[in-house]
Amino acid sequence: MIGSPTAVAGIDPPAIVSNAEWLDLLGIAAIGFGGGALGGLVGIGGSLVMIPALTFVYGRDQQLYQASAMVVNALVAATATRRHALAGAIRRRVVVGMVPAAILFVLLGVWASNRLDERWLQLAFGGFMLYVALQETRSMLAGRGDGSRGSPRDGRLALAGVGGATGFVSGLLGIGGGGVAVPLLRGACRLPLREAIAASAAVMLVSASAGAVAKNASFASIDAAGADRGLSASLTLAAILAPTGMAGAWVGASLTHRLNLPTIRIAFIALMTIGGVRMAFG
Repeated sequence: MIGSPTAVAGIDPPAIVSNAEWLDLLGIAAIGFGGGALGGLVGIGGSLVMIPALTFVYGRDQQLYQASAMVVNALVAATATRRHALAGAIRRRVVVGMVPAAILFVLLGVWASNRLDERWLQLAFGGFMLYVALQETRSMLAGRGDGSRGSPRDGRLALAGVGGATGFVSGLLGIGGGGVAVPLLRGACRLPLREAIAASAAVMLVSASAGAVAKNASFASIDAAGADRGLSASLTLAAILAPTGMAGAWVGASLTHRLNLPTIRIAFIALMTIGGVRMAFG
């Protein structure tokens, strides 16, 4: 079984599949679907669900989970971006303005994450989730609607700033970055919620791909738990999460364009709060 805190990291990657009970594999696949669905719904990529869920069910192994989740983020983002593009929700200028800074800063974030203690990464992860939940709750209580107030601001400097902040947090915490991008695009750039979610997914497709390559390329040198954990361990776990994650992302991204805005926002707040408490205090 892979129920102990170091089991996934401490065994050879093929044994994760061959020795795990079918309930373990089913559980990981279910986590992938849930992360993909909620990630596609609110434009966050899925790691903000997957990493806390993996931690809760299988124990702490932040570096491994981040490396695997960054691979899944790119695939989930690709699926969600396709669905948003079909709905005509992606602003090309916004995405192009964010991508260069997002790529640069996601690499810096990965560099920083490889040098931080695992527990500090978990605290930062949980604290960030709770901060996002608080900001979104304040926005709802203030009656800000979908977050668009006046004409969108899509200047290069503003978009580069959002892209840089998104990329750094994404690389540092192993997340898609939508928890940063969506609030900033709505607040600083005045994009409507659905367009902010769509832009976040499109940028994430590029930045998460760059981050996944960087994180996994350096993963063999990380020894946070004293176990020999290599690239194959990360990719094996990602391979289990990815298929259902992509299916979930399509479902979630489709619901973004069907559900009413209050429902989407409440789901976002609930997701951030539960996950944040588990990561910071669990």
